[in-house]
Order: sequence, then C-alpha cells, then structure tokens
Amino acid sequence: MKRVISCLVLVMLLLLSAQVFASGDQEKAADAVEKPVLKFLGGSIGVFGDPNEGPAKEALEAITGYRLEVTSLPTENRAQALNLQMASGEKYDLIRNVDESQFLTFVANGAVLPITELVNEYGPHIKAAVPDEVWEALRAKDGLVYGFPSTASPILGMAMVARTDWLEKLGLQAPQNLDEFRDALRTIKDRDPGNIGARLIPYTGFDWWRWKHVAFQEPFLSAFGLTYEWIEKNGEIISRYESDGMMKYIEYMKGLYEDGLLDPDFAVLQKNVVDEKVTSGRVAFALYHWDSMYKTRNAWAAEGKDWEIDYIKYPVGPNGRTGAAVGSGVGVSTFIPQFAEHPEDAVKYVNEFIKPENYQRLIIGDEGVHWKWEGESRVPILPIFNEERGNMFWYEPIRIGEVYYPLWKTRVNKIKGMGIAYKETEDVLLDIVLRNPIGMATQLSATELHASSLRQMAGDEVLKFILGARDIVEYDKFLKKWMDEGGAASKQEINAWYSSRR
Repeated sequence: MKRVISCLVLVMLLLLSAQVFASGDQEKAADAVEKPVLKFLGGSIGVFGDPNEGPAKEALEAITGYRLEVTSLPTENRAQALNLQMASGEKYDLIRNVDESQFLTFVANGAVLPITELVNEYGPHIKAAVPDEVWEALRAKDGLVYGFPSTASPILGMAMVARTDWLEKLGLQAPQNLDEFRDALRTIKDRDPGNIGARLIPYTGFDWWRWKHVAFQEPFLSAFGLTYEWIEKNGEIISRYESDGMMKYIEYMKGLYEDGLLDPDFAVLQKNVVDEKVTSGRVAFALYHWDSMYKTRNAWAAEGKDWEIDYIKYPVGPNGRTGAAVGSGVGVSTFIPQFAEHPEDAVKYVNEFIKPENYQRLIIGDEGVHWKWEGESRVPILPIFNEERGNMFWYEPIRIGEVYYPLWKTRVNKIKGMGIAYKETEDVLLDIVLRNPIGMATQLSATELHASSLRQMAGDEVLKFILGARDIVEYDKFLKKWMDEGGAASKQEINAWYSSRR
C-alpha cells in the first residue's frame, strides 16, 4: 500500500513539475509575443552590405531586445520608391530617412500615425532626450506630433587655413581684420615666399560643406553679418541679399579679384580642384575642410616636405563682426505609418535605442573593446569598431544632435589625422559660432520649395557681380527677381513662423 501511495505521490509531483515547466514555456512564449519582429524601411545603404546581417545588427538586437527586418530604399529616385512602398500594402512598423516635404504630404493624406500619446505612454527616454523646443517645432496645427525628431549635430565644416611657414618667412602675423587680410595677400603675392612665380595663388576656397557655391565665402560673409542666408534685423527675419552687408561683401571680394588676389579659376572652383591646388603647395590662404586638411598634411609628410599649414581665425569686419555657421535644424527622422501592425512596440524600440545606458553602447560600443581614451579624446579601436559599430546608422530611428555630437567626435577619430584637423577647426571657430535664426523652423513648405533654386540664382548672380561680369548698379534688378521667384513668399512664411515662436 505504501508503495502505491509513493507511486501516486511521484506521479503527482511529475505532473506538477510538468505544469510548472509548461507554465514557464508559456511565459517565454508570452515574452516573445510582446516583442515582435519590427518591419523597418530605411534609407539607401549603397554598397555597404546587407543590413539584415552582421555584428552591428546583432549588437542592436541584443541591446534593445528587438529584432528588425530591414528593407532599404534605392539610392536614386528614393521619393518615388517610397511612394510605391507606401502604396504596396507592405505593413512597415517604422519608416526612416524621408524627405520633409514628402513626409508632410503623407501626414496631410492621413498616412502617418500621430505619436504624441504613444510617446507619453511608452517613451519616457524619448521624452527625456528631446528638448521641449524640438517637440514644439514639430507640433502640427492639430497639436499632435507625427514623427520622431531629428536635430542636426553642431558639426563645424569649412575654416580658414594659411601657409604659416610663409607668414613666418615674411615676418607676418595671421591677419586679424579685413584690411590686414588684404594687405597680407598683397605682400605674399609681391614677395612670393615660395618662389613659384605665376603659379602662386594668394586665396582660394570652395564651400562644398554648406553652401555649394564659390560665391559664398564664409570668412568674409560673416565679417559683414551674413553668416546665414536668413538673418535677424530689427525684430524680423530678412534675406541676406536684402542686407546692406551684401553690397559691402561684393565690393570687398570684387576688390580682391581685381587686384589678382583671388584664384584666377575662382569662377569654376570645385572641391577637388581646391584640394589639388592646396596640396600642390601653391596656395597662401584657403577656405578648407578638415577632411581635406589631414590628407594634405599626410601627402606632404610622405613627400618629405617641411611645409606648414594651419587653421587661423576669421578676419573680423568693420564693426568687429565675425561668425561661423554650424550644423542646425530640426526635422523628422522616422515615422510610424497608419498601417503599422506594431505601433506600440515601434515606440518601445525607439525608446530602448535612445535610453542613455544603451545609446552610447550602440553608437560607439564599449570602452576597452571598441574605443579607448587617448588624452581627453576617445579613439576607436580598429578594426573592431568598424566591424561592430560602423554601420549602426542604418538602424538609428532618432538622433538628437547635441547628444550625438560627442559620440560623433569619437567616430571622427577613426583616422588620427582627421580627428586632429577637426579639433583644430573647433579651436578656431567654436567661440564664434552663431545660431541659425531659423534653425528650429519646420513645415515651411514655400521656403523649402524655393530654397534650392533661390540659392543657385543668388550664387550665380553674386559671382557675376564679384567678377565684374554684371554691373553692381543692376543689383536691385537681381533682388527683385529673387523676391519675385520665391524670396518674398519664403520671407512671409518664415516671419509668420518667427512671430509665432516669440
């Protein structure tokens, strides 16, 4: 009898044990249901590989707890491809890298899910990371926000460089103002410290980083209060082409050109041409980018040259003006379409990505594994940094520029000379950085529609004035055309926004 009871007890224990394990399996199954695979449509990845494979994606999924099924848009005709994807019935949970005007069209057509309530419920780290002014900038007329924000990192671009060995040879200091700068150019041209004759170029530069047109030379524009295309004056926003400073800028640049102090090829300069001229050792001063600077120095070192090139501060203008443009702006980086099957989990994924203890690990990895300290700088450990974090930008659903910037500076140190050149750019520009007065403006449809054509028109005409191909007395005609072809509509729209935010 005791044996029978013992057997019954054993059977009951086994059944109970089986129920416990089954319950555990059910809990695991429930956990799996709570975190579905998210369908993620991202921007073009070019030739960088398969975004659904590799150690970067493995790290992403291990850290956030979410698995992604990634589809990428083509490099060309991206907008058309996205329209087709939106109409295809494919139920993406997140869509990234959308053009601002296209996004606003999707919103107007009811194709985008508002995220305000979802973020309030599931996104505490999103709310903590995004400044109030950014939420306000993205808020639509109905009071809702329809996409996850992206704010530009305050990355510096072009800066002034000089052949400091030439300055030293001639007993010159780096020029401090516009008059001294012109005098230095004349002295260098007359005395030819490099003994290179007619091949000497006192000044050259092409701003490929920001304005994409040779007519816009930031060191001199800023001296006349024209650092950005739209500037604040007497409580309103005006175009820099309406400012008296633009005429003074043209007159100054025209004087340099007439005196033979600008590159003789000034009208047709491009980045690669400027790089070649600086690297060939023929240029005294240039508007130059840190990505080009380190390559020039490396080339000189490889050739055994003892030439020296260094960044110098911008010359100040007649009223002590100076300034440097910096990356700025706000927009939508990612949105949830109305047809998404897992909107709550989409928000949870974004929340896990931006979570402080996750974000740094995702972007630059772990200390001692992916990066190390060298002095005050974090330097990537190669090749593991590139292998495990190099392509993390594929999966990035949100970017807050001020948070990303120190991590980006780690990434720029992947190449030692590049990191050094960027640090030198900071040293000469950081204390004169000016904030873009319309950097937080969004949903400016007229302004965005006309921005590219207006900039091209202005660049072409300002260049003509500088080179003497068009008489300065015709400036008012240019300005009227600029205003008629979108400038006036843009100004009205910008000032309506500006007034609403004051």
